[in-house]
Parts: sequence; C-alpha cells; structure tokens
Amino acid sequence: FTRAGRNYVCSGATINAGSGQRDVISTAAHCVHPGGGGSGAFHTNVQFCPSYNPAGAARGCWPAVNLITFTAWTNSGHIEADVACIVARNWGTRYNAHVGDVQGTLGRSWNWGWDEPFASFGYPAEYPMNTRRGGDKEDGNKKREREKKQK
Repeated sequence: FTRAGRNYVCSGATINAGSGQRDVISTAAHCVHPGGGGSGAFHTNVQFCPSYNPAGAARGCWPAVNLITFTAWTNSGHIEADVACIVARNWGTRYNAHVGDVQGTLGRSWNWGWDEPFASFGYPAEYPMNTRRGGDKEDGNKKREREKKQK
C-alpha cells in the first residue's frame, strides 16, 4: 500500500466471509488507514499478494476494491480497533479467479466468550515484513546472532 507517498507492506489472511465471499482479507487497521484522525484518508494502491517474498508474488496480486475498519480506529487510533478487512477484486494479476480459491481461506467467528481459545496470525515486525518494503531493519535471526556475539 501507499501512504504519504511511500510504499509499505503488511500481513493478512484470506477469510471465508460466507455467502460466496472468497475475496476478503483480514488484516490490521494500520494496513489500510493511519488511524487517530490525521488526514482521514485510507491508504492507496492496496493489494493482496499471497506468498509474497523478495523475489516476487508467486501467485499474483489482487487489488483492493474496498477497505473496511472501525471508526474507533479511524477517528482515535484505539489499538483495540486495529482490525480491518480488505475486499479484493474477484480476479488477480496472474489468475482469473477469486483469491480464496487460489490461496485458500481461514474460518471466522463472532461473539464468542472472552475465555475461548483462539489462534492469532500476523503482524510481523521483522524484515521483510517490517512495513517498509525492503526495510531498513536487519533480519531478526541475524540481529539475534549479532547480539549473542556481543555478549
């Protein structure tokens, strides 16, 4: 995505949104909007590229057609509301198919109790997914090795 003229990357996962919706990606709200009021504008050039790596997007990319998040994020940047969905175009750059049909989807559920076990995915903060494409942070494994040597 592009924010204030700079390109960034984020993580996300395709979800089964029901009713034949196979083009929905769950991600963090900061991946679609800066939050906390600010310019109030959603990010631009948002696309989902499954299996992306520095060599490219092996499965192609699906451009966003709609970005959805909570007003608690867009207006105030509340961390509890750092959740969003991307609705992608129903065909990608490499495959004329729904992203969920190519990538597969995760299930989803709502309104369960707070004590239910769950699995959390995403929000990596190390290279190459440190939100700056080709970022200026070193690889997490290399950083840990360097820190061990310094001890």
